[in-house]
Amino acid sequence: MCCLILAGCASSPAVHHQPEERLPVVSKEGSAFYYQCDKDFGFPAHGTEDAITVDLKDGSHTLRRNSVEAGFHYSQGKISLQGKGDQAYFNDGSQRYQCVIDRRKSLWEDARYRGADFIAMGNEPGWKLELSRQGDMLYIGDYGTVSFRIATPKSSHANKSPLVFAAKDAEHSLWLSIEDKPCVDTMKGDRFDVSVSLVVDGRPLTGCGMILNPLYP
Repeated sequence: MCCLILAGCASSPAVHHQPEERLPVVSKEGSAFYYQCDKDFGFPAHGTEDAITVDLKDGSHTLRRNSVEAGFHYSQGKISLQGKGDQAYFNDGSQRYQCVIDRRKSLWEDARYRGADFIAMGNEPGWKLELSRQGDMLYIGDYGTVSFRIATPKSSHANKSPLVFAAKDAEHSLWLSIEDKPCVDTMKGDRFDVSVSLVVDGRPLTGCGMILNPLYP
């Protein structure tokens, strides 16, 4: 106590241990994301807080989390991923890459990881839709304030564009048209494979979409 009061008293510098940081998009339930790196290299990955699997040209590799004082570090043999926040260095055993999480591609990878075959989004107001052919359609609208799931129906025009899904239950109706026409996001300028028309509970919306898995039988 005296040392805290009297001037000129020597003291050891305080050591602050920062909590370990996980990858920013990994949750306990598991999620997927995409790293864009230098040297024209990039890779998708998925996993939980304790382990992630990176998908490379030679196959999939599961990296385990190592204890570090700051940031994160995952490794398996000579393969490693180390960084902080969205930034990371990836070593595939022969080369070292500087990488950053691509948030847009991560959105697609995470939807695919959770079973979605198609994802679409639009603006003013912001909305997103995920479709699983063998499951349901998840709609999130009005900047995230509205959401519901509805069973995915059989599509019409099964072998040609536009591909149409029309669903209705006791509470909601959803009509989705997927047209094989390139689309540009009205806010960010991102380019997508297909154009989307959507009618949710009688409200028309337009946007862009990305096919994650084959939609045609």
